[in-house]
Amino acid sequence: AYTASILFGMLADSIASNGSSGGGAWSNQERNKGAAGNETAEKEMSPCWQWNEAMALLDSFASSQLNNYAYAALLKVNEQATEEYLDESTRHDGVRCAMSVLERMKR
Repeated sequence: AYTASILFGMLADSIASNGSSGGGAWSNQERNKGAAGNETAEKEMSPCWQWNEAMALLDSFASSQLNNYAYAALLKVNEQATEEYLDESTRHDGVRCAMSVLERMKR
């Protein structure tokens, strides 16, 4: 749990210090790849690479390895991404992402 909280915290901090630079081009590539036939992947994608990485890390941990501190750090990544990616073209859907974290917590 400690490792997950640290990793998620580092990702959240990198959003605040990095800004939206660098995420847009990667996101557009991923969206184009998703548009080729995988709508689910496109819906799950965020323009924020840190959020996408956090979700990939989340899947690498078993539910028993996560605690409230880890989930709080993950929600901090979501909050930072929501604040950073506000434009219509590169909007991070913070509500949907927060709900996916809460669903994961129920498992």
